[in-house]
Amino acid sequence: MHARTPRDERLGETRRLAGWLCLAVSTEAAVTIGHFVYGAHAYDDSSRYHVVAPALVALLVSLLLAGLYAWRPSRFALRALALVVAVPFVGMFGVYHGGFHHAAKLLVYAAGASPERLEAIFDSPDFAVPNDVVFEVTGCSTLLASIAVTYLLVRLVRAERG
Repeated sequence: MHARTPRDERLGETRRLAGWLCLAVSTEAAVTIGHFVYGAHAYDDSSRYHVVAPALVALLVSLLLAGLYAWRPSRFALRALALVVAVPFVGMFGVYHGGFHHAAKLLVYAAGASPERLEAIFDSPDFAVPNDVVFEVTGCSTLLASIAVTYLLVRLVRAERG
């Protein structure tokens, strides 16, 4: 039996964080896909399924890159993983969709904006006036999930730096 070196400790931490990141990304993908599928049924709008395939592709590529990084840590693998996680999961699904199209919309609605004003501000083919609690809660949940993803991704990047 050999003594654990600082490099062994760092590798263990890296693998642990990569695993947690996989869980967080999988959770966000599930919440995002569930939200869009629910929206398609609730609003009888099959165009809302447009997010399912990209979310599944982003999830698959993220999991593969996290596995590659955990197996053979390198700056290249980490940068690729960070890019593939940050753009769709943090940026698009979290900040843009959950933050802007749900959390901000709910705040503006709570402040008294009319449905017409909301539609003008949040102009989107899949815009919906806040009239379905499950739809809005799952939409905001994508933002919350992206916060967990961001936290773990930052921890992983910091662990790489030593």
